[in-house]
Amino acid sequence: MPIITSSKSNLRNFFLSKRNKVTNKYSNYVSLEITNYAEEIINLFALTNIAGFYPFRNEINTLPLLKKLRSLGALISLPVTPLDNTHLSFRKWNIDTKLTIGKYGILEPPEHCEETTPNLLLVPLLAYDVLGNRIGYGGGFYDKTLQYLYSKNNKIISIGVAFKFQECNCIPSEKHDIKLNAILNEDGLTLTKNK
Repeated sequence: MPIITSSKSNLRNFFLSKRNKVTNKYSNYVSLEITNYAEEIINLFALTNIAGFYPFRNEINTLPLLKKLRSLGALISLPVTPLDNTHLSFRKWNIDTKLTIGKYGILEPPEHCEETTPNLLLVPLLAYDVLGNRIGYGGGFYDKTLQYLYSKNNKIISIGVAFKFQECNCIPSEKHDIKLNAILNEDGLTLTKNK
């Protein structure tokens, strides 16, 4: 794990560069490894309305994990990026859903798919630390979304999905940042020390 003390912007660039160097072979390996923890996710948190994310650029392919979670009885949704600068919404997804291209070029369920309010979010990221701090792409969508979901229901769990090399010793935290409850990487599911 790199020892880094830097601004969020510098950390974002550093870890984006690292992630861009991941080979397809290793990315596919991690994608399958995290699928092995589907039952643990459901058993540990006892929540089955799960929002995943469609992989974009060099993010881990979460689709095999989402398929496994669905086979275990979970309701699965994917995020829909708002046209304004508010929180994400979520629409139901299954493997047969024909996706459309959203605001930032990310695939998402079309309008006819039913909206849902998840109680467990799988969150993409560029870097994380053991306290549950994360660095995303800078849009703040997941922080706004988690804040919104907390206002609706206090039983919201957020799990950052990452390669283990994306762990950082310390990420600067701001008042509006919402900490992750756990991290899922190729080594397994780890609860963060965010209390």
